[in-house]
Amino acid sequence: MEKLMRLTVLLKYMLDVETSDIRGVKDTPEKTMACYLAQKLSGEPDWRIAKYFQINEAYMNKLIETVSVQLLMDEKAKEEFVKLENMFKELERVSV
Repeated sequence: MEKLMRLTVLLKYMLDVETSDIRGVKDTPEKTMACYLAQKLSGEPDWRIAKYFQINEAYMNKLIETVSVQLLMDEKAKEEFVKLENMFKELERVSV
């Protein structure tokens, strides 16, 4: 759960959005990014990620699949995700 919290804070400041844009009831692109990165980096089960970000698990997985395909086609977007992944990994490394 701690990793999900760190990821939320990282995205909040890097994307200049409110926490509610990431964890709120409304589906946003930022929430989709958070779910994608959480699934890839946190090691948490999908049900826990879905509960934390207040999204239906099946719907979340469908959105993540869509993002994965988009990243294969959009090199610039992929670079942004890689930057966020690297920042998260660095944050994890220094938090130990």
